[in-house]
Amino acid sequence: MCLARARNNNNSNTNSGKHAVLMLKNYHIATLLIGCALAVACVLAGAFENLGPLAVVLPALHVSTAAGSQEGSGHQTELYYFAEKSLDAVPSDVRLLSAWLDFPVNSSLMPLADSQLHSLNVTVPIDKVHGEGLLHRGAWIAVLRKPALHSSGPLEILLLRRGLHLKTCPGGWSLVGEHANFWEEWGSIVLRALREELKLDVDNLRPVDLTPGHSLLVKTAYTTNNRLELQATKLFYVVVSEASHIEPDSEVSEVAWLTLQAFSAKLADGLDVCNDELGQLVKLVVRKLLHAAELLDAFA
Repeated sequence: MCLARARNNNNSNTNSGKHAVLMLKNYHIATLLIGCALAVACVLAGAFENLGPLAVVLPALHVSTAAGSQEGSGHQTELYYFAEKSLDAVPSDVRLLSAWLDFPVNSSLMPLADSQLHSLNVTVPIDKVHGEGLLHRGAWIAVLRKPALHSSGPLEILLLRRGLHLKTCPGGWSLVGEHANFWEEWGSIVLRALREELKLDVDNLRPVDLTPGHSLLVKTAYTTNNRLELQATKLFYVVVSEASHIEPDSEVSEVAWLTLQAFSAKLADGLDVCNDELGQLVKLVVRKLLHAAELLDAFA
């Protein structure tokens, strides 16, 4: 604590006493300033020590700090790093991966354990994230529709076609996706995406995690606009009723409902889902849905 109190010693000799008090006050003022400076230095040193080697990366990113940088989704997202080992290990033995070149060339769909994925406590514009290939979080959500009332038909999955005016994957088919806001939990990302992108009433929706305990690295280059995707992507599904009203946002040009089997067949026939990496991710989602015990038990 940066506190200092000068003790005035009253001497019988008035002049020498005043001189002594003045010197003592000056001494304690200097001590106060030095103490405050040391305390601030200790706090900063402790904060950066927790980040390890990434502490030297932050200034080069020109990032916004957490305070005052919590913009709406679609504008900013939070940066992360992945520790190849537990952070309980000796720091020199732990590689910290946070950017495009840190990860191997063919590392897309690599599992990223939740316990090894850590926030840098900063947010940056999404354009910068994709422009420089920085690690961030996001969710992909498969929206499934129940059969009509009194029908025993199979579940259908919602597909969204991206507008031709978009720079990233124009005309490609996709699921619902969303970037994480600052310190946003996975479940919150999902519900916000459904509410903002589809105008769904999410009060009674219960997202199911298809990748418990981990996310999947999506590492892909978008050739149409030279963007680099490096996202820790968690997969979810949510089941809505046949009567649910869906109103896609302006980025969507077309919607389609297909059974999982029909969707799988279209993927095998070369349905445009932007590129190979995203195609592999979509196929993985379909496989997981087809093998989900909850779905098989309820709708087989």
